[in-house]
Amino acid sequence: MAINIKIFKDPDADPVSCEIPAGTTIEELLGEYRSHLPYRIITARVDGDDVPLTHVLKKDCGVIFCDIRDNTANRSFQRGLSLLYLKAVRDLFGEDARVLIRNSVNRGIFTTIDLPGSFSGGGSAGSAGDGVTAGGAGNAGDCGAGVDCAGEKHPVTEQDLRKLEKRMWQLVDANLPIEVTKISKTELVTYLKHIGSGEKAELLKSVPGLKFINVCSLDGYKNYFYGIMPPSSGYVCPFALEPARGGVLLRFPHPSDPSKLSIYRRDAKIFAAYEEEQARLDGLRLNYISDLNKGVLSGGSAGIIHEAEERQAARIDELAGKILDAEKRIVLVAGPSSSGKTTFSMRLIEALAARGGAPPLYLGTDDYFLNREFAPRDKKGDYNFEGLDAMDVDLFVRNVGELLSGKTADLPRFDFITGEKVFGKRKTRLKDGRIVIVEGIHALNKKMTAGIDDAVKFKIYISPLTQLNIDEHNRVPSTDVRLIRRMIRDNRTRGRDAGGTIRQWPKVRAGESVNIFPYNNEADEIFNSTLVYELPVLKKYAMPLLEKIEPGDAAYGHAKWLLYFLSFFTPFTDESAIPPESILREFIGGSRFE
Repeated sequence: MAINIKIFKDPDADPVSCEIPAGTTIEELLGEYRSHLPYRIITARVDGDDVPLTHVLKKDCGVIFCDIRDNTANRSFQRGLSLLYLKAVRDLFGEDARVLIRNSVNRGIFTTIDLPGSFSGGGSAGSAGDGVTAGGAGNAGDCGAGVDCAGEKHPVTEQDLRKLEKRMWQLVDANLPIEVTKISKTELVTYLKHIGSGEKAELLKSVPGLKFINVCSLDGYKNYFYGIMPPSSGYVCPFALEPARGGVLLRFPHPSDPSKLSIYRRDAKIFAAYEEEQARLDGLRLNYISDLNKGVLSGGSAGIIHEAEERQAARIDELAGKILDAEKRIVLVAGPSSSGKTTFSMRLIEALAARGGAPPLYLGTDDYFLNREFAPRDKKGDYNFEGLDAMDVDLFVRNVGELLSGKTADLPRFDFITGEKVFGKRKTRLKDGRIVIVEGIHALNKKMTAGIDDAVKFKIYISPLTQLNIDEHNRVPSTDVRLIRRMIRDNRTRGRDAGGTIRQWPKVRAGESVNIFPYNNEADEIFNSTLVYELPVLKKYAMPLLEKIEPGDAAYGHAKWLLYFLSFFTPFTDESAIPPESILREFIGGSRFE
Protein backbone atom coordinates (compact mmCIF):
# COMPACT_ATOMS: atom_id res chain seq x y z
CA MET A 1 0.00 0.00 0.00
CA ALA A 2 1.36 3.41 -0.98
CA ILE A 3 0.89 6.63 0.99
CA ASN A 4 1.34 10.26 -0.05
CA ILE A 5 3.86 12.34 1.92
CA LYS A 6 4.59 16.05 1.88
CA ILE A 7 8.20 16.56 2.93
CA PHE A 8 9.50 19.81 4.42
CA LYS A 9 13.29 19.89 4.50
CA ASP A 10 12.99 22.38 7.38
CA PRO A 11 10.00 24.12 9.04
CA ASP A 12 10.19 27.13 6.69
CA ALA A 13 10.73 25.22 3.44
CA ASP A 14 8.21 24.60 0.67
CA PRO A 15 6.91 21.01 0.63
CA VAL A 16 7.97 18.29 -1.79
CA SER A 17 5.36 15.61 -2.50
CA CYS A 18 6.21 11.95 -2.92
CA GLU A 19 4.65 8.50 -2.74
CA ILE A 20 6.21 5.86 -0.48
CA PRO A 21 5.25 2.41 0.82
CA ALA A 22 3.29 2.39 4.06
CA GLY A 23 5.52 1.17 6.89
CA THR A 24 8.52 3.28 5.84
CA THR A 25 10.38 4.82 8.78
CA ILE A 26 11.31 8.49 8.72
CA GLU A 27 14.99 7.54 8.88
CA GLU A 28 14.53 5.47 5.70
CA LEU A 29 12.70 8.37 4.08
CA LEU A 30 15.48 10.71 5.16
CA GLY A 31 18.11 8.67 3.37
CA GLU A 32 17.18 10.04 -0.04
CA TYR A 33 17.37 13.66 1.11
CA ARG A 34 20.21 13.54 3.64
CA SER A 35 22.93 14.76 1.28
CA HIS A 36 20.83 17.77 0.26
CA LEU A 37 20.23 19.02 3.81
CA PRO A 38 22.50 21.62 5.44
CA TYR A 39 22.66 19.98 8.90
CA ARG A 40 22.22 16.60 10.56
CA ILE A 41 18.55 15.73 11.14
CA ILE A 42 17.77 14.57 14.69
CA THR A 43 13.95 14.35 14.92
CA ALA A 44 10.89 14.93 12.74
CA ARG A 45 7.46 16.50 13.01
CA VAL A 46 4.52 14.60 11.56
CA ASP A 47 1.35 16.66 11.21
CA GLY A 48 2.47 18.85 14.10
CA ASP A 49 3.53 16.03 16.43
CA ASP A 50 7.21 15.57 17.33
CA VAL A 51 8.42 12.02 16.67
CA PRO A 52 11.73 10.11 16.57
CA LEU A 53 13.33 9.16 13.28
CA THR A 54 12.35 5.54 14.00
CA HIS A 55 8.67 6.54 13.67
CA VAL A 56 6.81 4.39 11.12
CA LEU A 57 4.69 6.23 8.53
CA LYS A 58 1.35 4.48 8.00
CA LYS A 59 -0.89 7.10 6.37
CA ASP A 60 -0.83 10.27 4.27
CA CYS A 61 0.85 13.07 6.22
CA GLY A 62 3.25 16.01 6.23
CA VAL A 63 6.79 15.38 7.49
CA ILE A 64 9.18 18.11 8.63
CA PHE A 65 12.86 17.20 9.05
CA CYS A 66 14.27 18.91 12.17
CA ASP A 67 17.91 19.65 13.00
CA ILE A 68 19.10 21.23 16.26
CA ARG A 69 17.80 24.64 15.24
CA ASP A 70 14.46 23.16 16.28
CA ASN A 71 13.79 23.06 20.04
CA THR A 72 12.65 19.41 20.18
CA ALA A 73 15.55 18.22 18.02
CA ASN A 74 17.97 20.23 20.16
CA ARG A 75 16.65 18.61 23.34
CA SER A 76 16.84 15.18 21.69
CA PHE A 77 20.49 15.78 20.79
CA GLN A 78 21.24 16.78 24.40
CA ARG A 79 19.56 13.63 25.73
CA GLY A 80 21.58 11.51 23.31
CA LEU A 81 24.78 13.28 24.39
CA SER A 82 23.94 12.71 28.06
CA LEU A 83 23.31 9.01 27.40
CA LEU A 84 26.61 8.75 25.50
CA TYR A 85 28.44 10.49 28.36
CA LEU A 86 26.89 8.29 31.06
CA LYS A 87 27.72 5.16 29.09
CA ALA A 88 31.35 6.27 28.64
CA VAL A 89 31.69 7.12 32.35
CA ARG A 90 30.35 3.67 33.22
CA ASP A 91 32.80 2.03 30.80
CA LEU A 92 35.81 3.87 32.25
CA PHE A 93 35.01 4.27 35.94
CA GLY A 94 32.63 1.40 36.66
CA GLU A 95 29.07 1.11 37.90
CA ASP A 96 29.70 2.98 41.16
CA ALA A 97 30.66 6.26 39.48
CA ARG A 98 27.86 8.77 40.13
CA VAL A 99 27.12 11.40 37.50
CA LEU A 100 24.85 14.38 38.01
CA ILE A 101 23.55 16.30 34.99
CA ARG A 102 23.33 19.78 36.49
CA ASN A 103 22.27 22.64 34.22
CA SER A 104 22.72 24.34 30.87
CA VAL A 105 25.43 26.99 30.85
CA ASN A 106 27.89 28.45 28.35
CA ARG A 107 26.18 26.65 25.46
CA GLY A 108 26.78 23.31 27.11
CA ILE A 109 25.63 21.02 29.92
CA PHE A 110 27.41 21.22 33.25
CA THR A 111 27.89 17.88 35.00
CA THR A 112 29.72 16.48 38.00
CA ILE A 113 31.26 13.06 38.52
CA ASP A 114 31.42 11.46 41.96
CA LEU A 115 33.97 8.66 41.75
CA PRO A 116 33.84 5.59 44.00
CA GLY A 117 36.06 5.67 47.07
CA SER A 118 38.27 2.90 45.70
CA PHE A 119 39.08 4.75 42.49
CA SER A 120 42.53 6.27 42.34
CA GLY A 121 42.98 9.18 39.97
CA GLY A 122 46.24 10.84 39.07
CA GLY A 123 47.86 13.70 37.22
CA SER A 124 46.93 17.33 36.98
CA ALA A 125 43.33 18.44 37.29
CA GLY A 126 43.82 21.49 35.13
CA SER A 127 44.45 25.13 35.97
CA ALA A 128 43.80 26.44 39.46
CA GLY A 129 40.14 27.07 40.13
CA ASP A 130 38.98 25.34 36.94
CA GLY A 131 40.07 21.74 37.35
CA VAL A 132 37.93 18.67 36.89
CA THR A 133 37.16 17.17 40.28
CA ALA A 134 34.50 14.84 41.52
CA GLY A 135 31.52 16.83 42.66
CA GLY A 136 27.82 16.81 43.31
CA ALA A 137 25.44 17.13 46.18
CA GLY A 138 25.10 13.94 48.17
CA ASN A 139 21.82 12.78 49.61
CA ALA A 140 21.24 12.49 53.33
CA GLY A 141 23.59 9.82 54.63
CA ASP A 142 26.23 10.23 51.89
CA CYS A 143 29.82 10.84 53.00
CA GLY A 144 29.90 13.90 50.73
CA ALA A 145 30.36 14.91 47.14
CA GLY A 146 33.57 13.54 45.70
CA VAL A 147 34.73 12.35 49.12
CA ASP A 148 34.93 8.78 50.35
CA CYS A 149 34.12 7.86 53.95
CA ALA A 150 37.75 8.49 54.90
CA GLY A 151 37.45 12.04 53.54
CA GLU A 152 39.81 11.55 50.58
CA LYS A 153 38.99 13.29 47.28
CA HIS A 154 39.39 11.47 44.00
CA PRO A 155 39.73 13.92 41.11
CA VAL A 156 39.00 13.21 37.50
CA THR A 157 42.23 14.24 35.85
CA GLU A 158 42.75 15.98 32.54
CA GLN A 159 44.08 12.67 31.23
CA ASP A 160 40.91 10.89 32.37
CA LEU A 161 38.82 13.56 30.68
CA ARG A 162 40.54 12.98 27.35
CA LYS A 163 40.06 9.22 27.73
CA LEU A 164 36.39 9.84 28.45
CA GLU A 165 36.05 12.00 25.35
CA LYS A 166 37.87 9.39 23.26
CA ARG A 167 35.51 6.67 24.47
CA MET A 168 32.51 8.79 23.54
CA TRP A 169 33.86 9.29 20.02
CA GLN A 170 34.41 5.54 19.73
CA LEU A 171 30.72 5.05 20.52
CA VAL A 172 29.79 7.66 17.90
CA ASP A 173 32.00 6.06 15.26
CA ALA A 174 30.45 2.67 15.99
CA ASN A 175 27.01 4.17 15.26
CA LEU A 176 25.37 1.92 17.83
CA PRO A 177 21.57 1.84 17.98
CA ILE A 178 19.83 3.67 20.82
CA GLU A 179 17.04 1.24 21.55
CA VAL A 180 13.88 2.51 23.21
CA THR A 181 11.73 -0.09 24.96
CA LYS A 182 8.40 0.36 26.73
CA ILE A 183 8.23 -1.32 30.14
CA SER A 184 5.90 -1.04 33.12
CA LYS A 185 6.48 1.64 35.74
CA THR A 186 6.67 -1.01 38.45
CA GLU A 187 9.41 -2.88 36.59
CA LEU A 188 11.42 0.30 35.99
CA VAL A 189 11.12 1.48 39.60
CA THR A 190 12.52 -1.86 40.76
CA TYR A 191 15.40 -1.60 38.27
CA LEU A 192 16.22 2.01 39.20
CA LYS A 193 16.41 1.16 42.88
CA HIS A 194 18.72 -1.75 42.02
CA ILE A 195 21.20 0.52 40.20
CA GLY A 196 21.04 3.26 42.86
CA SER A 197 18.85 5.80 41.01
CA GLY A 198 16.56 6.39 43.96
CA GLU A 199 15.52 9.89 42.87
CA LYS A 200 14.14 8.62 39.57
CA ALA A 201 12.33 5.77 41.29
CA GLU A 202 10.72 8.07 43.85
CA LEU A 203 9.60 10.52 41.20
CA LEU A 204 8.09 7.86 38.93
CA LYS A 205 6.19 6.34 41.86
CA SER A 206 4.56 9.71 42.54
CA VAL A 207 3.32 10.44 38.99
CA PRO A 208 -0.40 9.62 38.70
CA GLY A 209 -1.65 7.78 35.61
CA LEU A 210 1.84 6.78 34.44
CA LYS A 211 1.80 3.03 33.72
CA PHE A 212 4.41 2.44 31.01
CA ILE A 213 7.75 4.14 30.45
CA ASN A 214 10.33 4.23 27.66
CA VAL A 215 13.76 2.96 28.65
CA CYS A 216 16.79 3.84 26.50
CA SER A 217 19.57 1.32 25.94
CA LEU A 218 23.01 1.92 24.42
CA ASP A 219 25.41 -1.02 24.12
CA GLY A 220 24.02 -2.70 27.24
CA TYR A 221 23.72 0.48 29.33
CA LYS A 222 20.12 1.35 30.26
CA ASN A 223 18.65 4.57 31.55
CA TYR A 224 15.44 6.56 31.43
CA PHE A 225 15.17 9.94 29.72
CA TYR A 226 12.12 12.12 29.31
CA GLY A 227 11.55 12.67 25.61
CA ILE A 228 12.62 11.68 22.11
CA MET A 229 16.04 10.12 21.51
CA PRO A 230 18.21 10.05 18.37
CA PRO A 231 18.08 6.64 16.67
CA SER A 232 21.77 5.86 17.16
CA SER A 233 25.00 7.13 18.68
CA GLY A 234 26.25 8.28 15.26
CA TYR A 235 23.82 11.21 15.34
CA VAL A 236 25.36 12.67 18.52
CA CYS A 237 28.20 14.84 17.22
CA PRO A 238 30.11 17.08 17.28
CA PHE A 239 30.82 17.57 20.98
CA ALA A 240 33.71 18.23 23.35
CA LEU A 241 34.44 17.90 27.06
CA GLU A 242 35.79 20.88 28.98
CA PRO A 243 36.92 21.13 32.62
CA ALA A 244 34.71 23.65 34.43
CA ARG A 245 34.56 24.66 38.10
CA GLY A 246 34.97 21.24 39.63
CA GLY A 247 32.97 19.45 36.96
CA VAL A 248 32.74 18.63 33.28
CA LEU A 249 31.06 20.75 30.65
CA LEU A 250 29.52 18.82 27.75
CA ARG A 251 29.85 21.19 24.84
CA PHE A 252 27.75 20.90 21.68
CA PRO A 253 26.77 23.15 18.74
CA HIS A 254 24.49 26.13 19.21
CA PRO A 255 21.37 26.41 17.00
CA SER A 256 22.87 29.50 15.37
CA ASP A 257 25.51 27.22 13.75
CA PRO A 258 24.65 23.51 14.10
CA SER A 259 27.71 22.30 12.21
CA LYS A 260 30.40 23.22 14.74
CA LEU A 261 31.08 23.99 18.38
CA SER A 262 30.73 27.60 19.46
CA ILE A 263 33.60 29.53 20.98
CA TYR A 264 34.11 28.52 24.61
CA ARG A 265 34.03 31.23 27.25
CA ARG A 266 34.03 30.95 31.02
CA ASP A 267 30.79 32.40 32.37
CA ALA A 268 32.11 32.66 35.93
CA LYS A 269 29.26 34.81 37.24
CA ILE A 270 26.51 32.59 35.84
CA PHE A 271 28.31 29.50 37.20
CA ALA A 272 28.56 31.15 40.62
CA ALA A 273 24.84 31.98 40.61
CA TYR A 274 23.97 28.38 39.78
CA GLU A 275 26.29 27.14 42.53
CA GLU A 276 24.68 29.46 45.07
CA GLU A 277 21.21 28.18 44.17
CA GLN A 278 22.42 24.58 44.28
CA ALA A 279 23.92 25.09 47.75
CA ARG A 280 20.63 26.59 48.96
CA LEU A 281 18.60 23.66 47.62
CA ASP A 282 21.09 21.22 49.13
CA GLY A 283 20.49 22.85 52.50
CA LEU A 284 16.72 22.57 52.06
CA ARG A 285 16.99 19.02 50.65
CA LEU A 286 15.02 20.12 47.59
CA ASN A 287 17.25 18.84 44.81
CA TYR A 288 14.63 16.98 42.79
CA ILE A 289 10.96 17.22 41.89
CA SER A 290 10.23 14.26 44.16
CA ASP A 291 11.65 16.24 47.10
CA LEU A 292 9.38 19.17 46.30
CA ASN A 293 6.36 16.90 45.89
CA LYS A 294 7.01 15.42 49.34
CA GLY A 295 7.10 18.92 50.80
CA VAL A 296 3.76 19.77 49.22
CA LEU A 297 2.09 16.54 50.30
CA SER A 298 3.35 16.96 53.87
CA GLY A 299 1.71 20.38 54.11
CA GLY A 300 4.93 22.36 53.88
CA SER A 301 4.05 24.52 50.85
CA ALA A 302 3.63 27.75 52.86
CA GLY A 303 7.08 27.31 54.39
CA ILE A 304 8.66 26.63 50.98
CA ILE A 305 7.03 29.78 49.55
CA HIS A 306 8.08 31.90 52.52
CA GLU A 307 11.72 30.79 52.35
CA ALA A 308 11.97 31.45 48.61
CA GLU A 309 10.38 34.88 48.85
CA GLU A 310 12.45 35.92 51.85
CA ARG A 311 15.61 34.92 50.02
CA GLN A 312 14.73 37.08 47.01
CA ALA A 313 13.74 40.02 49.22
CA ALA A 314 17.07 39.85 51.04
CA ARG A 315 18.96 39.68 47.75
CA ILE A 316 17.15 42.75 46.38
CA ASP A 317 17.95 44.68 49.56
CA GLU A 318 21.57 43.58 49.27
CA LEU A 319 21.74 44.92 45.69
CA ALA A 320 20.21 48.23 46.78
CA GLY A 321 22.95 48.61 49.37
CA LYS A 322 25.67 47.89 46.82
CA ILE A 323 24.25 50.44 44.39
CA LEU A 324 24.13 53.18 47.01
CA ASP A 325 27.56 52.33 48.45
CA ALA A 326 29.04 52.57 44.95
CA GLU A 327 27.21 55.90 44.38
CA LYS A 328 25.86 54.80 41.01
CA ARG A 329 23.37 56.97 39.10
CA ILE A 330 22.00 54.57 36.51
CA VAL A 331 21.06 50.93 37.11
CA LEU A 332 20.78 48.78 33.97
CA VAL A 333 18.57 45.68 34.28
CA ALA A 334 18.55 43.12 31.45
CA GLY A 335 17.58 39.49 31.01
CA PRO A 336 15.73 37.12 28.70
CA SER A 337 11.96 37.04 28.22
CA SER A 338 9.82 36.29 31.29
CA SER A 339 12.65 36.64 33.77
CA GLY A 340 10.58 39.02 35.91
CA LYS A 341 12.51 42.16 34.95
CA THR A 342 9.62 44.57 35.55
CA THR A 343 8.66 43.31 39.02
CA PHE A 344 12.32 43.10 40.02
CA SER A 345 12.87 46.71 38.90
CA MET A 346 9.84 47.91 40.88
CA ARG A 347 11.04 46.11 44.01
CA LEU A 348 14.56 47.45 43.57
CA ILE A 349 13.13 50.97 43.36
CA GLU A 350 11.31 50.42 46.66
CA ALA A 351 14.43 48.95 48.30
CA LEU A 352 16.51 51.94 47.23
CA ALA A 353 13.85 54.40 48.42
CA ALA A 354 13.62 52.61 51.78
CA ARG A 355 17.29 53.36 52.35
CA GLY A 356 16.65 57.10 52.06
CA GLY A 357 16.54 59.68 49.30
CA ALA A 358 14.10 60.28 46.46
CA PRO A 359 12.56 57.22 44.77
CA PRO A 360 14.47 56.24 41.62
CA LEU A 361 12.98 56.92 38.18
CA TYR A 362 11.91 53.87 36.16
CA LEU A 363 12.76 53.96 32.47
CA GLY A 364 11.65 51.04 30.27
CA THR A 365 13.43 50.65 26.96
CA ASP A 366 10.17 49.44 25.34
CA ASP A 367 9.22 53.10 25.07
CA TYR A 368 12.19 53.64 22.76
CA PHE A 369 11.16 51.48 19.83
CA LEU A 370 11.46 53.12 16.44
CA ASN A 371 8.11 54.19 15.04
CA ARG A 372 6.70 51.18 13.24
CA GLU A 373 7.16 52.64 9.77
CA PHE A 374 10.93 52.58 10.40
CA ALA A 375 11.05 49.21 12.21
CA PRO A 376 13.25 46.51 10.64
CA ARG A 377 11.75 43.37 9.13
CA ASP A 378 13.00 39.80 8.98
CA LYS A 379 13.42 37.62 5.89
CA LYS A 380 9.72 36.82 5.84
CA GLY A 381 8.78 40.49 5.91
CA ASP A 382 7.54 40.38 9.51
CA TYR A 383 8.51 43.13 11.95
CA ASN A 384 11.55 42.23 14.05
CA PHE A 385 11.41 44.01 17.40
CA GLU A 386 14.09 41.87 19.06
CA GLY A 387 17.24 43.51 17.65
CA LEU A 388 19.00 46.69 18.71
CA ASP A 389 18.26 48.16 15.28
CA ALA A 390 14.58 48.29 16.33
CA MET A 391 15.48 50.77 19.08
CA ASP A 392 15.81 54.56 18.91
CA VAL A 393 19.21 54.42 20.59
CA ASP A 394 20.10 58.06 19.87
CA LEU A 395 16.97 59.33 21.61
CA PHE A 396 17.52 57.02 24.59
CA VAL A 397 21.13 58.15 25.08
CA ARG A 398 20.11 61.79 24.73
CA ASN A 399 17.30 61.46 27.29
CA VAL A 400 19.48 59.66 29.84
CA GLY A 401 22.22 62.24 29.38
CA GLU A 402 19.72 65.04 29.98
CA LEU A 403 18.42 63.37 33.13
CA LEU A 404 21.84 62.73 34.62
CA SER A 405 22.95 66.30 33.94
CA GLY A 406 19.90 67.78 35.66
CA LYS A 407 18.13 68.95 32.49
CA THR A 408 14.48 68.39 31.65
CA ALA A 409 13.93 65.39 29.35
CA ASP A 410 10.80 64.80 27.27
CA LEU A 411 10.47 61.06 27.78
CA PRO A 412 8.38 59.16 25.21
CA ARG A 413 5.59 56.67 25.70
CA PHE A 414 5.35 54.08 22.94
CA ASP A 415 1.79 53.48 21.77
CA PHE A 416 1.70 49.84 20.69
CA ILE A 417 -1.63 50.33 18.95
CA THR A 418 -0.56 53.17 16.66
CA GLY A 419 3.08 52.04 16.57
CA GLU A 420 4.40 55.53 17.39
CA LYS A 421 6.13 57.29 20.26
CA VAL A 422 4.05 59.93 22.07
CA PHE A 423 5.79 62.99 23.51
CA GLY A 424 4.86 65.82 25.84
CA LYS A 425 3.29 63.80 28.65
CA ARG A 426 6.40 62.75 30.59
CA LYS A 427 8.63 65.79 30.84
CA THR A 428 10.94 64.92 33.70
CA ARG A 429 13.81 66.50 35.60
CA LEU A 430 15.80 64.66 38.24
CA LYS A 431 16.85 66.08 41.57
CA ASP A 432 20.51 65.78 42.47
CA GLY A 433 21.50 62.21 43.22
CA ARG A 434 18.26 60.58 42.07
CA ILE A 435 18.88 57.21 40.45
CA VAL A 436 17.53 56.02 37.09
CA ILE A 437 16.51 52.36 36.75
CA VAL A 438 16.65 51.24 33.10
CA GLU A 439 14.96 47.91 32.27
CA GLY A 440 15.05 46.16 28.90
CA ILE A 441 16.56 43.34 26.89
CA HIS A 442 19.34 45.57 25.50
CA ALA A 443 20.25 47.31 28.75
CA LEU A 444 23.63 45.57 29.05
CA ASN A 445 24.62 46.17 25.42
CA LYS A 446 27.24 48.93 25.50
CA LYS A 447 25.82 50.40 22.29
CA MET A 448 22.54 51.12 24.09
CA THR A 449 24.29 53.40 26.57
CA ALA A 450 27.13 54.66 24.36
CA GLY A 451 28.36 58.06 25.50
CA ILE A 452 27.20 57.55 29.10
CA ASP A 453 30.09 57.33 31.56
CA ASP A 454 30.64 53.70 32.64
CA ALA A 455 31.54 54.95 36.13
CA VAL A 456 27.90 55.85 36.85
CA LYS A 457 26.45 52.51 35.69
CA PHE A 458 25.48 49.51 37.80
CA LYS A 459 24.60 46.51 35.63
CA ILE A 460 22.33 43.63 36.68
CA TYR A 461 21.54 40.48 34.70
CA ILE A 462 18.34 38.69 35.74
CA SER A 463 17.20 35.19 34.79
CA PRO A 464 15.51 32.20 36.45
CA LEU A 465 18.54 29.92 36.88
CA THR A 466 16.64 26.79 37.81
CA GLN A 467 18.51 24.11 39.77
CA LEU A 468 15.57 21.91 40.80
CA ASN A 469 16.03 18.89 38.51
CA ILE A 470 13.69 16.11 37.47
CA ASP A 471 16.23 13.57 38.67
CA GLU A 472 19.99 13.11 38.64
CA HIS A 473 20.19 12.73 34.84
CA ASN A 474 17.32 14.93 33.63
CA ARG A 475 17.39 18.64 34.28
CA VAL A 476 14.62 21.24 34.30
CA PRO A 477 15.51 23.65 31.46
CA SER A 478 15.22 27.30 32.50
CA THR A 479 13.85 28.08 29.05
CA ASP A 480 10.82 25.84 29.74
CA VAL A 481 10.17 27.71 32.99
CA ARG A 482 10.29 31.02 31.12
CA LEU A 483 8.04 29.73 28.32
CA ILE A 484 5.41 28.55 30.81
CA ARG A 485 5.58 31.89 32.61
CA ARG A 486 5.16 33.82 29.36
CA MET A 487 2.38 31.57 28.08
CA ILE A 488 0.31 32.23 31.20
CA ARG A 489 0.97 35.98 31.19
CA ASP A 490 0.26 36.30 27.46
CA ASN A 491 -3.09 34.61 27.93
CA ARG A 492 -4.01 36.64 31.01
CA THR A 493 -2.95 40.09 29.79
CA ARG A 494 -3.25 39.84 26.00
CA GLY A 495 -5.77 37.07 25.45
CA ARG A 496 -3.22 35.13 23.39
CA ASP A 497 -3.69 31.38 23.20
CA ALA A 498 -0.85 29.10 24.33
CA GLY A 499 -0.27 27.88 20.78
CA GLY A 500 0.52 31.40 19.63
CA THR A 501 3.08 31.87 22.39
CA ILE A 502 4.74 28.53 21.65
CA ARG A 503 4.90 29.23 17.90
CA GLN A 504 6.49 32.63 18.61
CA TRP A 505 8.99 31.22 21.09
CA PRO A 506 11.72 30.12 18.61
CA LYS A 507 11.93 33.69 17.30
CA VAL A 508 12.15 35.02 20.86
CA ARG A 509 14.91 32.54 21.70
CA ALA A 510 16.85 33.39 18.55
CA GLY A 511 16.70 37.07 19.51
CA GLU A 512 17.95 36.29 23.02
CA SER A 513 20.96 34.42 21.66
CA VAL A 514 22.01 37.52 19.74
CA ASN A 515 20.84 40.37 21.95
CA ILE A 516 20.97 39.16 25.56
CA PHE A 517 23.09 36.12 26.38
CA PRO A 518 26.33 37.47 24.83
CA TYR A 519 26.21 40.40 27.28
CA ASN A 520 25.53 38.63 30.59
CA ASN A 521 29.23 38.81 31.48
CA GLU A 522 28.92 42.60 31.36
CA ALA A 523 26.84 42.49 34.54
CA ASP A 524 28.18 43.60 37.89
CA GLU A 525 25.67 41.33 39.62
CA ILE A 526 23.44 38.37 38.73
CA PHE A 527 19.91 38.14 40.14
CA ASN A 528 18.41 34.65 40.06
CA SER A 529 14.65 35.09 39.69
CA THR A 530 13.76 31.41 39.99
CA LEU A 531 11.33 30.39 42.71
CA VAL A 532 11.64 26.75 43.70
CA TYR A 533 7.87 26.47 44.26
CA GLU A 534 6.69 28.10 41.03
CA LEU A 535 6.10 25.10 38.75
CA PRO A 536 3.59 23.46 41.14
CA VAL A 537 1.74 26.81 41.05
CA LEU A 538 2.09 27.42 37.31
CA LYS A 539 0.82 23.91 36.57
CA LYS A 540 -2.78 24.88 37.43
CA TYR A 541 -2.72 27.80 34.98
CA ALA A 542 -0.71 26.19 32.19
CA MET A 543 -2.32 22.79 31.73
CA PRO A 544 -5.79 24.00 30.65
CA LEU A 545 -4.13 26.29 28.08
CA LEU A 546 -1.92 23.50 26.74
CA GLU A 547 -4.77 21.00 26.57
CA LYS A 548 -6.57 23.25 24.07
CA ILE A 549 -3.80 22.79 21.48
CA GLU A 550 -4.92 20.12 19.03
CA PRO A 551 -3.00 17.67 16.81
CA GLY A 552 -2.00 19.31 13.56
CA ASP A 553 -1.12 22.61 15.24
CA ALA A 554 2.58 23.46 14.83
CA ALA A 555 2.70 23.95 18.62
CA TYR A 556 1.21 20.53 19.41
CA GLY A 557 4.46 18.61 19.88
CA HIS A 558 5.92 21.17 22.28
CA ALA A 559 2.61 21.44 24.14
CA LYS A 560 2.49 17.66 24.56
CA TRP A 561 5.97 17.69 26.08
CA LEU A 562 5.08 20.52 28.50
CA LEU A 563 1.95 18.66 29.62
CA TYR A 564 4.03 15.56 30.25
CA PHE A 565 6.67 17.58 32.11
CA LEU A 566 4.11 19.35 34.32
CA SER A 567 2.46 16.03 35.19
CA PHE A 568 5.43 15.25 37.47
CA PHE A 569 4.54 18.09 39.87
CA THR A 570 2.10 17.88 42.76
CA PRO A 571 0.18 21.19 42.48
CA PHE A 572 0.04 23.87 45.18
CA THR A 573 -3.65 24.31 45.94
CA ASP A 574 -3.32 27.28 48.32
CA GLU A 575 -1.71 30.39 46.82
CA SER A 576 -2.52 32.72 49.70
CA ALA A 577 1.08 32.58 50.94
CA ILE A 578 2.39 34.09 47.66
CA PRO A 579 2.90 37.81 48.42
CA PRO A 580 1.54 40.47 46.03
CA GLU A 581 5.07 41.71 45.31
CA SER A 582 6.27 38.26 44.25
CA ILE A 583 7.88 37.95 40.83
CA LEU A 584 5.50 35.05 40.22
CA ARG A 585 2.54 37.45 40.53
CA GLU A 586 3.76 39.19 37.35
CA PHE A 587 2.65 36.05 35.51
CA ILE A 588 -0.30 34.56 37.42
CA GLY A 589 -1.84 37.89 38.44
CA GLY A 590 -2.44 39.66 41.73
CA SER A 591 0.72 41.80 41.61
CA ARG A 592 0.53 45.09 43.42
CA PHE A 593 2.66 46.61 40.66
CA GLU A 594 0.01 46.11 37.98
